[in-house]
Amino acid sequence: MVQYKDVPDYYFKKAFALEKLGKYEESIECYDKILEIDPRALNAYHNKGVALEKLGKHEEAVKCFDKEKPKEKISPEKEAQIKHEEGFELLKSGKYEEAVECFDEILDINPDFAPAYANKGAALLAVYDDDSNYEDYESAIVCFDRAIEINPDDSGALFNKGRALQELAQFEPDSPIQRQRIHEDALECFDKAIKIDPNNARANFAKALVLIDLHRIDESIKCMDDALKIEPDNVVFLDFKGNTLVEIGKLTESFNCFEKITQIDPNNARAWYNKGTSCIAVGRNEEGTTCLEKTMEIDPTVLKKAHFPKD
Repeated sequence: MVQYKDVPDYYFKKAFALEKLGKYEESIECYDKILEIDPRALNAYHNKGVALEKLGKHEEAVKCFDKEKPKEKISPEKEAQIKHEEGFELLKSGKYEEAVECFDEILDINPDFAPAYANKGAALLAVYDDDSNYEDYESAIVCFDRAIEINPDDSGALFNKGRALQELAQFEPDSPIQRQRIHEDALECFDKAIKIDPNNARANFAKALVLIDLHRIDESIKCMDDALKIEPDNVVFLDFKGNTLVEIGKLTESFNCFEKITQIDPNNARAWYNKGTSCIAVGRNEEGTTCLEKTMEIDPTVLKKAHFPKD
């Protein structure tokens, strides 16, 4: 008589139940037992990889996804999908160059696999640094363009293409017309991404940044407000909006931004400094001094970059 505990299906069911309880380590033990019984149980490798991913063990997850690749012949679409999970894990774990290589392998298997183009572009953007050049960002844009050609509703690819275009614009310092054209192309990308996914706070904020570059300040502030409706406690959004308001002389409104940051993050020395300078600029000297003292208490180095706004 076969013992029920020796049947892989028992361990699959037990693993699924454990995962619903968030007990991923115990579910992994079940998948290991399944693989002892049947080393060809490819879905056990896959599920074990997903569980490892939940535990943040990305390298071990990649190994499982790699073992998951079946020996028998499968369709290019299925093979690309299996390998894409491996590439995505490399991307998430910060191994960008390895991720790019993996996505290239996927595109050799299936040249029409849109997610591989989108994620290869994202990996390329992450690799680039201060030493990167015009051609580097163009190569990322080529990836995003191909992803969008295959799937026009890929809001992530549109968003990242806009980001890449913004980086590209910095290489046109002596050509204002060309730089403006690139900014406008980026704006179009962000607009399309927002139309597809209106709740994408990052896209709304990115649109605000490009509108600053295009000197459309009022529109930019509206986009910052849209981003803050989605993520009201985002300190980066609040800080940028506050500083933009300072630049156009709306110091009372900027004060509200910096005050909210200090409520969210009481140890944010920069916010206390900005709040203090806004107070002093509108004649609230005592309150401003208190804020600057708080800045000094948290991080004295912030005051070395003192820049007091004027009326």
